[in-house]
Amino acid sequence: MKLPTADLTERGRGVMRGVAGVLIAVAIVIVSLQILATVLQDERIPDGPIEQVGGTVEVRATDPIRVRVEVDGEQAFSGVMCRGDNPCKQSFGPARKIAVEMADLERAQVRYNGRRVKPLGTLDEPRTLVFIDDSP
Repeated sequence: MKLPTADLTERGRGVMRGVAGVLIAVAIVIVSLQILATVLQDERIPDGPIEQVGGTVEVRATDPIRVRVEVDGEQAFSGVMCRGDNPCKQSFGPARKIAVEMADLERAQVRYNGRRVKPLGTLDEPRTLVFIDDSP
């Protein structure tokens, strides 16, 4: 029994298309892996100075106000802001933990990492605001 030549030619073309498809898929996978390797290398720790970790707190007094600030457990400021030589605006951090004790929140604004913080409840009583940066 002899197979017609047209059937063999058509089967040969089908096999060649299948092989070509597999080769193209393999090429796409290889290129994708090379791109992924490049992206992962870019995410490694860069050479040079390492950025500090932690948040920053800014206190802006509108009137003289007693403030006490602890940065990572160490006292950073204690006194009356906006009186005498003490400035009306101070920044603290970056640090993992910043505690700000104020006599009256109506006479000051507090910003954490650039965003204004508005505590709930009465603002005309002494308050302690604690900011903790738990980022890795």
